[in-house]
Amino acid sequence: MPRKGSSNVMRVISVVAVIASLLVGTSLLIPRYHRLRQLQSKRAQLERDNRLTESKIVEIENRIQMFDHDPAFVEKTAREAGMIKTNEMLYRVAP
Repeated sequence: MPRKGSSNVMRVISVVAVIASLLVGTSLLIPRYHRLRQLQSKRAQLERDNRLTESKIVEIENRIQMFDHDPAFVEKTAREAGMIKTNEMLYRVAP
């Protein structure tokens, strides 16, 4: 029959072993958790950037369609860029 003192020692050793295992496990998981949070944050930022880029692409595609099918838009854009028609003369007035 085991002595009462030795069973208490075994309990203490078991408790210490469990606590040590939990501490080691936690110390290994915390850096991984922080890395996971960083990656999730970066992914969210990249998804926001992607949506912004996609909306810019749609805007550019719309402008291309306007250049292809809207002569008034082409003329307005050309004039804003300082272009004139071949039969026109440009006069600049100095301030």
